[in-house]
Amino acid sequence: MGESATHSQPTEEILDYVVVGGGPAGLQLAYFLHRQGRSYRLLEAGEDVGTFFTRYPRHRRLISNNKVHTGFDDPEMRLRWDWNSLLSDDPELVFPRYSPDYFPKADDLVRYLRDFRVRHGLAVTSGTRVERITRGVDASGQSLFSLEDGHGRRWRARRVVVATGFSKPFTPPDVPGIEHAEQYADVSSDPADFTGRRVLIVGKGNSGFETAENIFQHTASTHMLSPSPVRLAWTTHHVSDVRAVYVNTLDSYQLKMQNTILDGSLESIEKLSDGRLRVDFRYNHAHGQQWSLDVDRVVLCTGFRPDFSVFGQGAVPETVYGGRFPALTSSWESVNVPDLFFAGTLMQGRDFKRSFSGFIHGFRYNIRFLAGLFAERYHGEAAAWQELERTPEALVERIACRATTASSAFQMPGFLGDVYVLDGPGGTAATRTEVPVEFALDSPELAGRPVLLTTLEYGKLPPGADPFHVERDPADGSTSQFIHPVLRLYRDGELLDTHHIPEDLENEWDKETYLKPAREAVGRMLDLLR
Repeated sequence: MGESATHSQPTEEILDYVVVGGGPAGLQLAYFLHRQGRSYRLLEAGEDVGTFFTRYPRHRRLISNNKVHTGFDDPEMRLRWDWNSLLSDDPELVFPRYSPDYFPKADDLVRYLRDFRVRHGLAVTSGTRVERITRGVDASGQSLFSLEDGHGRRWRARRVVVATGFSKPFTPPDVPGIEHAEQYADVSSDPADFTGRRVLIVGKGNSGFETAENIFQHTASTHMLSPSPVRLAWTTHHVSDVRAVYVNTLDSYQLKMQNTILDGSLESIEKLSDGRLRVDFRYNHAHGQQWSLDVDRVVLCTGFRPDFSVFGQGAVPETVYGGRFPALTSSWESVNVPDLFFAGTLMQGRDFKRSFSGFIHGFRYNIRFLAGLFAERYHGEAAAWQELERTPEALVERIACRATTASSAFQMPGFLGDVYVLDGPGGTAATRTEVPVEFALDSPELAGRPVLLTTLEYGKLPPGADPFHVERDPADGSTSQFIHPVLRLYRDGELLDTHHIPEDLENEWDKETYLKPAREAVGRMLDLLR
């Protein structure tokens, strides 16, 4: 169990950092702060870390891939297919040692997170639900945050990092009769409870399909309704979209097995005299046709939202996407509250539906960068830059090696990349790895300087195209649909040139067939700067 609040009392000491939330993101940041020797405290509402995963997902099977057998011994390479491990210097503390399952059990993740806390001796105070965060400034003009829990206990810190994720089930507003619906958070997970019943699931994301997959073999009929069409991960390449593990429900719909997938807007729910529920909805297609459906149960699988009610005077962050995310700078700091940062799934306000900041295998790298940024900004430590020759040969050799082996760019396509500054003295360049592209383009340090940014990215699938049958030109990387390296030259924020290295069947770009055109492209870029 985590260090309890009764055994670790608040103090009048002003900490460097308070981290709110003891899930994967809070633990990842605490690890880096601990290793850097900062004064910090992680506050967790539950009785131990990982509390969210003791309840969710409801049916106890994760869809974060856990590929145990990769054919590689290199720990960095193995992280490309490990979606659950946190980053640390302990080679034994990796999630594949906790489960052999490709789709592991949630309880195994809880066990892993709790071992991570203990093994690294992290400063965690559990049983402490933060109910108010306020911000002021001291006589020197520095931020001074105050955090209070439900018992009136207080912590103070110069910086606060909120890593609480999405904790509040979302109920669609302004729907008459919505109180007759059951929430995903509370509905029975025993499929026998739905035997012979007609069920409507509101929501066609992974929680909706998780629920449908659990019950559809028992129900008389299972209907799924939301305004947006189903987004399939195999089409979008985005892990938040519906995963193939849930395709049985889709299959049963297309083969007329009394289940339906409906694109429409919920308008009302009425409880009938016989106890059934009449659901009125309007199709988004079919010229907006209105329809009524009588069912026995309605289940809301409409997702979660963050809880911003804890923010008080001087600390209320602006939000984006209709209040779903805090509005953040490229360093994940609130745009309007200095020294208030967000970590974990709340980071995805910067790359929503574009990359994977909302998931462990993405935000673990963001958090490593954020901890390094703290070291630079608040503790006077220099960023780690590496010097190399400014020649096409040296640059491409480095780019190809990183594209073939690095896990960060592979797991955060189009968002994290490597930076090469091309105006070093004596014909040199300087490179820094795992940098958010938007941060690099925003950086005053790089303003006016020639910068080569390298990322791994998916191609754009044409609308309506079959993702398993897309034509491409093997000599033209810009036609690649699968993940592949992209090189972009900027100066003063202006894009000057781009080169796509074609996709490779096994993601190995250290082959001459790719190196020669890349050297020619980088040579062309260097000529542009003369």
